[in-house]
Amino acid sequence: MRRFASNARRTLAAVENARATEKSDLALIVQDLLVGSNVRYSRRLAQSVHEALLGRLRQKYPPKSVKDLGVKTALFYVLVGAEMPSILIETAFISNSTEELRLKNAVYQNQIAEAVKNGVKRYTEETWALSRAGE
Repeated sequence: MRRFASNARRTLAAVENARATEKSDLALIVQDLLVGSNVRYSRRLAQSVHEALLGRLRQKYPPKSVKDLGVKTALFYVLVGAEMPSILIETAFISNSTEELRLKNAVYQNQIAEAVKNGVKRYTEETWALSRAGE
């Protein structure tokens, strides 16, 4: 199952990146190095935001209706070139009628925004504390 999910993520990333402009091999290698250096920070940021989103939404909605799909990793074109930790956030699926209705609701939108803000804030505070401890 894990192998399938990994292949699915690579396929999805390839499809989403297909329209990207072509780059030289050297540019791709340099980009890969830059992205690789931020992977662990991006993963921590993603985990922090993910936990904040789940916590916030499960306070308001039945836990069974707020599914935890986990944190996934893939190289998406929109993240290429970022020289800092970066994440994509999927807040809902418009193909899910319940989630589609929630997305139309300003209260839901604000809860998402607030949770993302709190997750980023927690990440920056933890990162700052870790960097201070290493001095």
